[in-house]
Amino acid sequence: MRLNNKGMTLVEIIISVALISIVMGFLFKVILDVNYERENFDYASANQINRAEIISLIQKEVITYGLEDVMSTDTELVLKTSFKPITLKVSSDKKILSYEEKNRKWAIKDNSYKFGNIEVENILNNEYVKITIPIRSTLDNDKLIDDIELLFNYKEVTDFYFYQKVLNDNELSGSINTFNRVTIDGEYGLYSAEDDLGTSYYFRGDVENNNVKFGKDRLGYDLYWKIIRINGDQSVRMMYFGTYAKDNSGIQEHLDDNKIREGTQYNLSSSDMKYVGYTFDNGNGVQIDSNVKSYVDDWYRSNLLEESVYLADSIFCNDRRRSTDSAYVFEGSARLWKNAVTPILTCPTKEDRYTVEADLGNGYLTYPVGLITADEAVMAGSMAGISNETFYLNADTLWTMTPTGNTATNKAAMWTLGADGNLSAIWDHVWYYTNSSVPFIQPVINIKANVKVATGDGTRSNPYVLK
Repeated sequence: MRLNNKGMTLVEIIISVALISIVMGFLFKVILDVNYERENFDYASANQINRAEIISLIQKEVITYGLEDVMSTDTELVLKTSFKPITLKVSSDKKILSYEEKNRKWAIKDNSYKFGNIEVENILNNEYVKITIPIRSTLDNDKLIDDIELLFNYKEVTDFYFYQKVLNDNELSGSINTFNRVTIDGEYGLYSAEDDLGTSYYFRGDVENNNVKFGKDRLGYDLYWKIIRINGDQSVRMMYFGTYAKDNSGIQEHLDDNKIREGTQYNLSSSDMKYVGYTFDNGNGVQIDSNVKSYVDDWYRSNLLEESVYLADSIFCNDRRRSTDSAYVFEGSARLWKNAVTPILTCPTKEDRYTVEADLGNGYLTYPVGLITADEAVMAGSMAGISNETFYLNADTLWTMTPTGNTATNKAAMWTLGADGNLSAIWDHVWYYTNSSVPFIQPVINIKANVKVATGDGTRSNPYVLK
């Protein structure tokens, strides 16, 4: 059938309508896709920093410690690692995702979006777990806009950094509410406190698994150490204990050079309070080494100089702040002698932070070696005026790095840790002892955070050995 030359055939009209419908359908699909992509772009623009941080932080934690198990609900996910749990929670309004153990929170900025229910799927014969946290539209029937996806394999980490191995081998005991007592036989743990660089984990009590074999002395004998704490920068602080791994009884199995110098005067004078310094000003702006620092440095040069690559330049605190209680007493006496004993791992004054480089401290050290502080001794289980013969620092009477002062005589004086575990002060003038008496010197060093463990579990029979 034909129409006049001014019109179209019916077939042509039908075909034209069909083509228009197809084109319109395609354009509508394109418009939808563009809107969807735009919606994704808007979400990503507003939240990409949060998203990247979430993925980076969780992946780093799980890869570091290894994934052992996964437990989940719609709004809570617990990743059990070899060291600690990682708990992710979605808030009731679905706007905030939080990492509970680190007190970190991420919020979706645009009210058009929200978190969906957490999805967990075991894949590849249950060797891997895929975790998905959806991002949905609040304006379009919970349409999926994006997701945060994590993929992990179940494994245990075997190639530990030193600090990781120590943490993995010990359950955390939390924090201590009071230090007004010594530890007792059988009491031990790994506790936490803040230092200048973050969270520190310190050993306390009758600890049996903090032994380390590291380095050799000038005669070729192995050197043994006991871990004091993990510093806030993940370096590991430890004190020299001789040429064999000792128990906590304080009874020596045989004589050896477990102290580098006995009967040593801290300084050769106590007539001025400046002599509590690990170094002190000679009056012309020049730092003079204390007597005890000279011996520590000599020992380091003879025994550890070749091991310097393992050692961190960490802070040793010689807290010389004067107490508000008395002009003749230092803060280290006030906080450790009173009824409310409050030891600290921070060092408030940069001038008292002994380091090799001047970035974190005073730059007065020649080598990265020093002494234990009285605060660290108290946190390990000691207390002023009370004996404790069943904690890991029980060995010999030794100098600490913490000044105490003397209100009666205005003499420079230091805290010492007695052979019976008693923290002693007041009468310990820095010049008091002769070479035939005590205290002794036992150096303290810090192992870098990136050093790994070769073997060992920290016990006397199987001490940690570093790679």
